[in-house]
Amino acid sequence: MNDLTPTSGQRTPLSLDFKCNDNPAGGFYVNSSYGRVCVKTAPGAALTIAVKFCNGAPDPSNELQGTVYADSQGYYEWNWKPQPDCQGHPIWKGDVVVKAQLHGQSASFTTSFFGD
Repeated sequence: MNDLTPTSGQRTPLSLDFKCNDNPAGGFYVNSSYGRVCVKTAPGAALTIAVKFCNGAPDPSNELQGTVYADSQGYYEWNWKPQPDCQGHPIWKGDVVVKAQLHGQSASFTTSFFGD
């Protein structure tokens, strides 16, 4: 008989990393027509994301709003068409902040990029 009840006092710190289920090497890709951010954390963790481009205004895309939850393996993936505030120029910089929360613990992971 399997006992699936977790033992108390042995909680590991909540981890969070940019990693895709189908490609562990990368978890962040964006260009003017497509954005993809993948994270790996604890299964069931509550996730929020903020993406800012060029002049620092948050991307208002619906796909980036609200709280989502990691799957049973701890993965979640956002896919969207970026709405940058670059005033007609190509996306030349961006920042992504993902926050995870689970059982009173929280973790945050940030990455930035600069285009040519």
